[in-house]
Amino acid sequence: MEFFDNLFLSIHDRFIKSELKKRNATRETLDFNEVKSIGILFDGSMAENEVIVNDFINQLNKKGKTIELLGFVPKNNQSLNTAYTSFCNQDLDWLKRPNNQKVKDFMKQPFDILINLTPLNQPQLDFIAALSNAKLRVGPFTSRAHCYDLMIDHDEKSNLNSYIKQIDFFLNRLKSNVYESTAI
Repeated sequence: MEFFDNLFLSIHDRFIKSELKKRNATRETLDFNEVKSIGILFDGSMAENEVIVNDFINQLNKKGKTIELLGFVPKNNQSLNTAYTSFCNQDLDWLKRPNNQKVKDFMKQPFDILINLTPLNQPQLDFIAALSNAKLRVGPFTSRAHCYDLMIDHDEKSNLNSYIKQIDFFLNRLKSNVYESTAI
C-alpha cells in the first residue's frame, strides 16, 4: 500500500509544481502587526478542533485581523450547520484536487497569510495552500516544500493546541524590516 501512496503523492506533487510554474503569485513576508487578512485551512472532522480553531480566531480578531475559514470534512453532511465554508471528499477529484467553486474562490483570495492548521499532511489541504494567492503560506513541516513558505515542525504526538501555539509564536515574530549591517 505504501508504494501506491508514494506514487499518488508523486503524481500530486508533479501536478502542483506544473501549476505553480503557470502562476505568478507574489510571495512576501509582512510584519505581523501590518497583516490584515488571514485565510485558515483546518480539519473540521472533529468537533474539538472547531473549538480550538475558534479560540485562535478570536485571538486574531482581537488583534484586528479579518479571518476567512475553510474546513475539510471527509463526508458530506448537509445537516452540518457550520459558521465556516467547508468541503468534503465528494468535492475532490481522484488526485484530491478541489473541484468546488467555494474552494477555488478561497484559493483566489489575496490573503496576507494563509495558515494550514492541520498538523498532519493532507494532500487536499497542501494543494490549496500551494496554489493559494496568499503572500505567505504557513503549514506543517513536510518534504513538500513547494506548498509552504514557512513550515512549522512539530511532534506528531502533539495536539492541535501546541501546534497553534508554535504558529502563533513564529507569526508574532515576523518582521518585514530589512536591517542594514554596519561596519564597526
